Parts: sequence; C-alpha cells; structure tokens
Amino acid sequence: MKKKRELKGMIPAIVTPLNEERKLDKESYKKIIDNAMNHNCTGVMILGTIGEGTDVDRNTYFEAIKSSVEIMNGRGLVVTATSSSLYENIIENINIAADAGADVVLNVTPFYHKLSQEVIYDFYMHLADDSKLPVMIYDMPDVTKNNVDINTIAKLSTHENIVGIKDSSGNITYFQQLVCNFKSDKFSVFMGRAPLALCALFLGASGTMTPMSNLNPELEASLYKFLKEGEIELAKKNIMKIQEIVRLYASIPNPISSAVKGIMSKKDYVKNMQQVLFQQCLIKYFRPSLTTVHVPKEELGRFAVKLLIDKINDGHEISTLVKLPFKLIVRESCDVCKNE
Repeated sequence: MKKKRELKGMIPAIVTPLNEERKLDKESYKKIIDNAMNHNCTGVMILGTIGEGTDVDRNTYFEAIKSSVEIMNGRGLVVTATSSSLYENIIENINIAADAGADVVLNVTPFYHKLSQEVIYDFYMHLADDSKLPVMIYDMPDVTKNNVDINTIAKLSTHENIVGIKDSSGNITYFQQLVCNFKSDKFSVFMGRAPLALCALFLGASGTMTPMSNLNPELEASLYKFLKEGEIELAKKNIMKIQEIVRLYASIPNPISSAVKGIMSKKDYVKNMQQVLFQQCLIKYFRPSLTTVHVPKEELGRFAVKLLIDKINDGHEISTLVKLPFKLIVRESCDVCKNE
C-alpha cells in the first residue's frame, strides 16, 4: 500500500482542544491546525500522546479525525494515532481513520505488560497486514514499557505497509542507528522529542513530529530554514529556546497535554481548554503561592506565562527566570495587564 504523499518534513503532534462539555472544540482545533500549516508543515499528527487519543471518548475521537481531514483540505498528510490496549479496538480505530480520509496511522507497541521482541514483531506484522492504511511504528518506551529494538526494526521495515517510525525514546544513539540503517524512500524516520529536533535533522531524519508547533511553530520551522541556509549558529540558538520551553511544560508530573494546553490557554491562543493543570507549574515556580497575591489568580497566571514565553524567546534561560523575585514577576505581569 502506497502513501498518498511523501512522508517527511515537519508534521506536528497536535493537541485535542475540548470545550466545557469535554467535546471537541472545533473552532480552536481549526485555529491550531491552520497556524501549524501556515509555517510550512507538511501535515499534522493527531490523537497521539499530546492529543489524548487513548483518553477521549469515541465520538470525540471520530470527530477529531473527521474535522482534521476537513480542516486540512488536502494541504498535507493527516497521521492518526490509533493505539489501544485491545487489538480489535486498534483495527476499529484504523477503519475509522480510513473512512474519514486520514493518510497514515501511527501505533505504539502493546503496553502495560513487558513483552519480548518476538511478540512486538508479530504485533506489527499482523497490524500491517490488517490495516487499510500505511502504518508507522511509534516507539515510546517511557509510556509503554516496551521498545522496538534495532533488529526488530530491520525486519519490520521490509513490510510494504510499514512506512516509518516515530521515535520518542530520547535515545539519540538508537535514533542515529534508525536513520543510518533504515531511512529510505520507503521508510521514514521521525524524531518525536522537540529538544532533539536539531540533532535529528543534522543526522538526516525524514522530519519531526513534536508538540512544539502548538506553542511556537516558528521556532521549529526555523531549524529547517537555518539548516538549509547553512546558518548553524542561528539553528543552535533556536534549539536552545525550544529546550527551555520544553523544560517549562515538562517540569511537573502531569500529562504533557495538560501543561501544553495550559500554556496555550493562558497565551489567549485558544479558549480555556479542559484538563488545564498548568497553574500548578506557576505555583511551583513562584513563591509565595499565587493565591496570596491580591491579583486575580487566573489573570496573573495568564500574564505570567506570557511573560515567561516572551523572555524565553528573548534568549533568557528558565533556570534564570525561576530565580527572579516573586514581586518582580507580579509587578511585570500586572504591568502587562495594564498595557493590554
């Protein structure tokens, strides 16, 4: 089975915005996808870890695929994560994606139980045989407890319906082996960790599938541009900005989707999305607790995040920012409030 388009470039992992009824917020979804596609993305990846595909209800899952295909309107690939703990549910998800018009499906290894490589190999081979759409392997051992080792990839990459891998292991040595040994016109290798995007592109990766475009698509897009132009120092400067932003949203033990949605909401980029837990991150960074300050907590939180993101984009490191006196953060945040 052949891909409709070449599987390469910047294909961001997109959040699934939910309204107060925990249903798909289609207006915000369109805004997020359009913003990504306006920055030279070649597609979108939906309903993965950041997109909460294993957590949303069945109707929202279907609506997210259908809406993303409609919003994309042929502008690029729609890569849909179809993971589940039950094989029959995975096939059902794939069929839903195929019927809605998605292009490629992405699936993690079986999870919860630690499995042998033989079982993982059999799983992907059966999946590739049964899938109506081309299949990408999603390697994320931190979540699944199972990795796909190099020898298994060597065998899986020969299946005509297995078209690539998204590696979110964070193991750059493993990723280097993937690129050097298996990347081809028929098998794409994508980096899933934003802080490693520049390293991946240096190595010759097919592209990136990270959450960064939800917050700042310009930064990740600039890596492609600067590398193409030979502006290595500028690329290095921007990957450090990406690293600081990731440290901001990955600093608390909550689902990554909650922190990223929190930042997006506080920046007024989209409506105040459900599952926003980012306030905990602010309280962790700034002492005393925001609740003791005579400024509305939500208002202060919104502008404190805006201030942090602006300072990171100006080249400040978050390790420096968190040491700023709390009164200074409050004062600057309230000054921003007054100037809005």
